Amino acid sequence: MGGKLSGILKIAGKVFTVLTVVVVLVVNVAIAYIMFAPDDLPKPFYLMYFTPEGQVNAPLINGAGASEGAAASTPEEVEEHVEMHVALPGEGIMFSTGSKTVNLLDPTGRKYLKVTIVLEFQPGEEYYSEDEEIRMAYIEAFNEDISSRLPIINDTIFTILTGKTFESIYTVEGKDALRVEILDAINDRLVEPEVIAVYFTEFVVQ
Repeated sequence: MGGKLSGILKIAGKVFTVLTVVVVLVVNVAIAYIMFAPDDLPKPFYLMYFTPEGQVNAPLINGAGASEGAAASTPEEVEEHVEMHVALPGEGIMFSTGSKTVNLLDPTGRKYLKVTIVLEFQPGEEYYSEDEEIRMAYIEAFNEDISSRLPIINDTIFTILTGKTFESIYTVEGKDALRVEILDAINDRLVEPEVIAVYFTEFVVQ
């Protein structure tokens, strides 16, 4: 009896070993097929690739189409994404809001601020056109658009400035915080185009 049981266990062990080897081999072949076979061949799922410019293609399920909420990016979409320009401070469109004199929040009412604020905006793609006529037409239209919304911009700036005390803005840190507050407030009200920097070309507190 013991000999038969031992023989059965040996056979079972060999069968298990063979099955393990087969499973590992099948898994390795499947992984190699998914990774290296062309994506136009049917696969159980497709890999998602990312580059510094963004997502190149989204995963496909059973080769039938994009997974829910995602679609494969076409070459045109990838190229368009790569060509999108994001201006850094100093590379955008400058727009002066003019000189302003406001009373600061002071018990005596004798403290005031005279300031000239220049806003820098993120340009649209036409701004980077190699066609000078297109570029100049865009800048002209842009300035007209911002000028039409200057009342909103000035109201936002005045509301912020009149709530400041001398102590809160006379230091370098205070001015930096004021720039950030103005930038965030204007972006909240305008939405587009985006303000990317705020500059003080005149700043006198008395």
